Amino acid sequence: MKKLLTLTVLATLHAWACAMPASAQSFPNRPIRVVVPFDAGGAMVVIIRIIGKQVFDSGGPQIVIENKTGAGGAIGVMAVKEAAPDGYTLAEVSSSTHVLNPHTTANIPYDAVKDFQPIAMLVRVPTLLAVPASLPVNSLTDLLKLARTNPKGLSYGSAGIGSAPHITAALLAKSSGAPMTHIPYRGMAGAMNDLLGDRIDFVFSSIPSLGGTVADGKVKLLAAAGPHRLKTYPEIASMAELGHPDVDVDLWFGLVAPLGTDAATIAKLNEIFVKATNAPELAERFKQLGVKIATGTPAQFKQTLESDNARLGPFVRELTAKK
Repeated sequence: MKKLLTLTVLATLHAWACAMPASAQSFPNRPIRVVVPFDAGGAMVVIIRIIGKQVFDSGGPQIVIENKTGAGGAIGVMAVKEAAPDGYTLAEVSSSTHVLNPHTTANIPYDAVKDFQPIAMLVRVPTLLAVPASLPVNSLTDLLKLARTNPKGLSYGSAGIGSAPHITAALLAKSSGAPMTHIPYRGMAGAMNDLLGDRIDFVFSSIPSLGGTVADGKVKLLAAAGPHRLKTYPEIASMAELGHPDVDVDLWFGLVAPLGTDAATIAKLNEIFVKATNAPELAERFKQLGVKIATGTPAQFKQTLESDNARLGPFVRELTAKK
């Protein structure tokens, strides 16, 4: 009788375990797919590759990166919005996809705040104004003078309409009054290729997207966006120093999951990625890339999404005349 009772209890416990959601059992127990909504040559891929490798090397799940480009990041973002809310499909998002694009693109098919479960912000990424080495300028003053004397003005590339590089350059055009034409790409890799090929005149780019082009002498840096010089390039003056304090768009990268992902899974994902991002062995790598670790809780990331949209939304809509 005792043996029968024991077997009955064990069978019941097994049935309960099988009925429990995956997050309550052993999540994660297979690879996690992170969709990057821009091309493989951009800063977002560089950052998530570094963090994903650290996750795996420290005993966590394999992080599989998938690029889904187009529509200023909307295609990749929508792929995750429509994915199963099981924690195995995430999106690496940015202030471009979740703060700027919603205010520059009409009928965008997602609500940046309401349609996703925030996991964690990862890093903040400073940007620099870069020109091809062949362009006959050596300062921001030279560049703006060239823009005013060139019959066609200057052209600049970005990762797409509404991306941080686009808005930052548009702010420079507004602040300086110099004629400039925007050339949107599907990501920064295309813009960098055309910059190096002398087909566009300048870009605002992150250090990861610049890669080795500065050290190789292929591009020249003229200014750092924002109020401060960067530790990585302390000799490069900031836009504020050069008389253009408004040329500053806070670029950050973070992770979100589909709406409906349960709280326990979100908490576990936050733990995995925050721990990897803050690993001591990555500190020097991030310093070299010029990025600042900016991790926090899901609630803090949600607050950033809400406050950034409230602060920048009206300004960005006015600036870009919402297309």
